[in-house]
Amino acid sequence: MNRVIYATENHPLYLSLSKLEGFTKEVPRNSEALLFDFSASHTEAKLELFSSYKGPIITDLSLNNGDQLINDFPHVKAAIATVFPSPKKTYEVYLKDSSVLEDLESLFYKLEIKALQVSTPGIGFIFPRTLVQIINEAWFALEDELATDKAIDTAMLFGVNYPLGPLAWGREAGLSNAVLLLEELYTSTQKERYRPCQKLKEVTQ
Repeated sequence: MNRVIYATENHPLYLSLSKLEGFTKEVPRNSEALLFDFSASHTEAKLELFSSYKGPIITDLSLNNGDQLINDFPHVKAAIATVFPSPKKTYEVYLKDSSVLEDLESLFYKLEIKALQVSTPGIGFIFPRTLVQIINEAWFALEDELATDKAIDTAMLFGVNYPLGPLAWGREAGLSNAVLLLEELYTSTQKERYRPCQKLKEVTQ
């Protein structure tokens, strides 16, 4: 099957993806090729993409309500979560159609990352959903002037043995991406623990 790879520049894997055969900065119209969608986008942009592209799609839903999106579009065959950098280079994958597994594993091999299959994408999968809450709490600590950014990262590095401090991790993933997922979680659940820190929102505006 022919393959097309699409990514937005705010995706951490953008540079690696841009070097691969089949990469494009714009989704082609009227194509039936398998589309790898690595756009780090809000739900409205995903809906527009899924509605306009008619071929099979493997999409990154790190920032979105994956349960809803993947069920609403039959041609979306699988969802992945690769926006938030994994220290073990292992990323969650939800397969709705196992026929695309070989294509997915082939691309992951080229990117030197591994897939971990999960039973549902939920809202933002498991790792991104957990990580953005930690990042958000670190920004609340900054907002409340409990500690400096260096002290917060140092405490988490040595206190709980994180591979990165939460503030550094947030910068690596893209703070705007963290806000997008937090807003999606808060909108979908109305739970206060997902409300984005105002100071974090301000630095992304």
